[in-house]
Amino acid sequence: MKHACAVAIVVCACLPRGIDAAQVRPAIPVMVGGQEASEGCTGTATISIRSGTTLNLRAGPGLTHPVIARLSDGQRVSICQRRDGWVGVLVFRTGPGPSDCQVSDAGPKPTPYAGPCVSGWITAKYVRILAG
Repeated sequence: MKHACAVAIVVCACLPRGIDAAQVRPAIPVMVGGQEASEGCTGTATISIRSGTTLNLRAGPGLTHPVIARLSDGQRVSICQRRDGWVGVLVFRTGPGPSDCQVSDAGPKPTPYAGPCVSGWITAKYVRILAG
């Protein structure tokens, strides 16, 4: 007796209410470098949200970009770009090993970030500037 097997892979994406898959926009990378100073990004900040909640880190500046991570209150980020009420950030790594996102010598021309930290976009109203 022979048996047949079938495997199905289901991919699910969570979209904001009222937005269908056709409206999802491609990722917009966070750019580093091109600053007057030698730093690749302009400042450091923390996420300031209600305790016990999370902030969506998106693949681009806007609600139609997919969520790529969720950030907690107090999470440290490096601010690299600002666009229409959104902030392009690098999320400082936590846990063992260095937390440096390796952008200190990003160069005079803006380039897409490709370092060891997670990068993405958050709405600016939840950012508390620490330096820069």
